[in-house]
Amino acid sequence: MRGQTPGQRRSKMKSLSKAVLVMAMAIALTLTFFACSGSDSSHDDGNPPLTPTLSAYAAYSSQINLYWTLADAKNTNGVILQRSVGDESNYAQILATYPTVNSYQDTALVCDTVYYYRLLAYNEYGFTFSNSSWAQTLFNGYEMCVNKTHGYCPSVLYAQCGKALDNNSQVSATGAEVFTSLKQELVVPSTMTVNFSYTASASTCFNQPYLEVVVGTQSQNFSYSCTFSGEDSISIPIASGQTLADISFLLNSGDWAALVYIKSITFAP
Repeated sequence: MRGQTPGQRRSKMKSLSKAVLVMAMAIALTLTFFACSGSDSSHDDGNPPLTPTLSAYAAYSSQINLYWTLADAKNTNGVILQRSVGDESNYAQILATYPTVNSYQDTALVCDTVYYYRLLAYNEYGFTFSNSSWAQTLFNGYEMCVNKTHGYCPSVLYAQCGKALDNNSQVSATGAEVFTSLKQELVVPSTMTVNFSYTASASTCFNQPYLEVVVGTQSQNFSYSCTFSGEDSISIPIASGQTLADISFLLNSGDWAALVYIKSITFAP
């Protein structure tokens, strides 16, 4: 800047400062654009989210567990879960949450009732509904479920168990616990028949799960396949003078995991 007047030097410095400022603003705008758009074009493709998938499983007489998968979570701003009772004519919102959430436990439901569910995934361009999925809450009953920590169990058994893995290979229940849950009275003397559903899941099947019903010094066992589900019953005599303190139930998980849901108990002379 030698040979320039002070005024010329000040004017040139102002021009240079403006040029630097303009360049800095251009860089900032460019960085902002890439930060918002990202390198993944699916993050903002101008379309609503792809169709999500939804599954519903009955866990208890008052609870249904929901699990879902988003086809393109990066293109989803949020999800809304809706429920309809009895049929699909009365859907109403029960949950609004973030796309990082993929499960929900719907509680305080009515026993032995069908509930329908659907999921709505949305972004700024619109929304997409999932498939509808339904489940029927269980009867009032008593559930015995056991998992082994080293075993493999699919999500359907986790959903039915509704609890964390158990270090023990068996669980037990007293007669008082079961009868109180079923709201039933003991009838003696008689033959007691325990009606139940069962589920098991194993990647191998060396030791079968079983349910044992004990009345005093007598006991009856029911063994079932490691990979099947179904319904069955156990009958055992109850002598005069026996009480609920003489009755107990034991579920052994076999190799991996097992569930027994005691639905009812009947008596015959």
